[in-house]
Amino acid sequence: MKNLFLLIAFCCILSSCASKKEISTIDYSKISQDFDKEKLLGKWLTNMPSESGSYIMFNDDNTFNTDDNKQGTFKIEKDSIFKRFPVFVAKGRLLEQKDKMINILWGNSEAIKYYRADFKRN
Repeated sequence: MKNLFLLIAFCCILSSCASKKEISTIDYSKISQDFDKEKLLGKWLTNMPSESGSYIMFNDDNTFNTDDNKQGTFKIEKDSIFKRFPVFVAKGRLLEQKDKMINILWGNSEAIKYYRADFKRN
């Protein structure tokens, strides 16, 4: 009887110590903000670690150019941006826009933050 009690107690302790792995995801569909084109214009640095010095420049004539000499046009429709390259169109959705930072969801999964070129991040 004592062994049965110890076995039950051990199983209870073991099950209470087991960890639950929860996967958290961000529901981007509930985030919405329209682009302010005036705030979008100018030079933006990307937060991508592999591209520490990369930038994109949005121009008043709806063209853009990047540090690696890619060029194209862009179009804004409410909370969406379309960057037209010679061979494809990249579609992004605005998640957040501030004076010194914009956050754009490209495709369905890759959210990239851009910072004003004159803004120093810590």
